[in-house]
Amino acid sequence: MRLPCLLAALLACPAVAVADDDLPVLSVAFGLAVPPYVIKEKKAGMEYEVLDKAFLTMGYHMRPVYLPQSQLPEALANGQVDAVTLVNEHAGVRGHYSAPYIRYHDFAITLSSRKLVINRIEDLSRYSIAAFAKAPLYLGDTFRQVASTNPRYAEYDQQLKQNWLLYHGKVDVVVADVNIFRYYNQHTPLQFDSRQPVTYHQLFDPVDYKVAFRDVAHRDQFNTALAQLKSSGEYARILSNYQ
Repeated sequence: MRLPCLLAALLACPAVAVADDDLPVLSVAFGLAVPPYVIKEKKAGMEYEVLDKAFLTMGYHMRPVYLPQSQLPEALANGQVDAVTLVNEHAGVRGHYSAPYIRYHDFAITLSSRKLVINRIEDLSRYSIAAFAKAPLYLGDTFRQVASTNPRYAEYDQQLKQNWLLYHGKVDVVVADVNIFRYYNQHTPLQFDSRQPVTYHQLFDPVDYKVAFRDVAHRDQFNTALAQLKSSGEYARILSNYQ
């Protein structure tokens, strides 16, 4: 539904601009784009499209802003953006958190040929690990302890690097979301030999991510729009296009 009082909203909220078709614009910060959730060059991806549809349902255009994950809290606090994505209460962002809008599921991934024995998170302490950026914030206390005490633990903003390291035998274990890992295997075949079988060690629970808003009213509108997308089946349709 279109929101009324556009002029008043614009005067009250400097971060809101007007698009060509007179829908107001909300600036929304993403960390580094990670397919298939966010495909920056195509303005696509399961996460991107869910958010885009939700904001349109609210009566806004979404203006994506891409920043390093570490800059998201400050960007929201200083009014650089109206909302930041892919966060939850563990991320250290001060804002009004939405209902969960996307779920990631991270696995410990190894080359099957190595026959590594990994049954618990604690077992990772024996191996070199390539994880995604800020992984200890989201994967629990036990993993945080492993990461802080393992001298062979490293994090990578560019998650394609994780696949490269694993398939080239430079690291024992990759900790990554299963959809991201598989996407890079399918779409970057010249980077490494992804025909090598891998083992997915299910050590972690899925993680739900939210949007943090500066304005509580925008958060409430987003929650309503997201519920509408789910009840209509549109949410499930978007995700199915990338799975």
